[in-house]
Amino acid sequence: TRCMDSSDNVIPAANSTMAKILLLLSKYFDKPEFEQMSLTMLNNVLDQVQNNPIYYSNWVIVLEMHLHLNKELVITGKDACKYLQKINTHYLPDVLITGSVKASNLPLVKDRYIDDKTLFYVCENKSCNLPEEDIHEVLKSLTK
Repeated sequence: TRCMDSSDNVIPAANSTMAKILLLLSKYFDKPEFEQMSLTMLNNVLDQVQNNPIYYSNWVIVLEMHLHLNKELVITGKDACKYLQKINTHYLPDVLITGSVKASNLPLVKDRYIDDKTLFYVCENKSCNLPEEDIHEVLKSLTK
C-alpha cells in the first residue's frame, strides 16, 4: 500500500522535507513551479498544522519560509567561502545565502562575479542592492 505520512515525528515527514527542498530549489534556480508545488503541499496539510502544530513542526518551518524567506545574500569572489564562514556565525534564519568562487550561470549569481574582488549583494525578492565590499555593512543591513 502507498503510505503518505504527513506528520513530523523525531524525523521530519518526507513530504515536509520535500516541500522545504522544493521551496529552496525554487529560489536558487528561479523555478516558480517548484515554489507552487511546495505551497500546494503545504496547503494540503495546513488545517492539521494549525490545529496541532506540535506534530507538524517541520511544516511550520515550511510555512514560515513561505512567509518570510524573501532576503537573499549573494557572495562572489575567490574569498567567498572564507566570508561565508564568518556570516554563518550569525543567526540569519530568513536569509537565503548563495555564492560562487568563480563565474556562474545560477540565476542569483549570474553576471555578479568580478575578478580579484569579493562582493556581497543583499537582495530582497530577487531585486539586489549595489554590491558591497564591507562584510560589516552587509551584516548590519541583514540584521535590521
